[in-house]
Amino acid sequence: MGKDYEFLEFINEGDVLRAIDRGMDLKQVRAQDITNSAFVGVKEDTTLSCVARMFEMGFQVLPVVQDGKVVRSITRHGLLRAQLGLGPSVDEVG
Repeated sequence: MGKDYEFLEFINEGDVLRAIDRGMDLKQVRAQDITNSAFVGVKEDTTLSCVARMFEMGFQVLPVVQDGKVVRSITRHGLLRAQLGLGPSVDEVG
């Protein structure tokens, strides 16, 4: 996090898998060694149909940005659970 909790970088499952592929020891690696500053996120008002299309493109998690700050994230798993009624409602996810 930067000044005033400004979002600077993001670590996702793909970043961890790439670290493993490079032979990095996850017990020794620091977050700064594998963080991804080129993340893709969505705005708070992004439609869930757009989010679903992004998941279809291969994204696994999408940070949700409000006023330049990440306020939460949406995962493929979370959206699916919401659509099936197994977790928070779709309105709470998005």
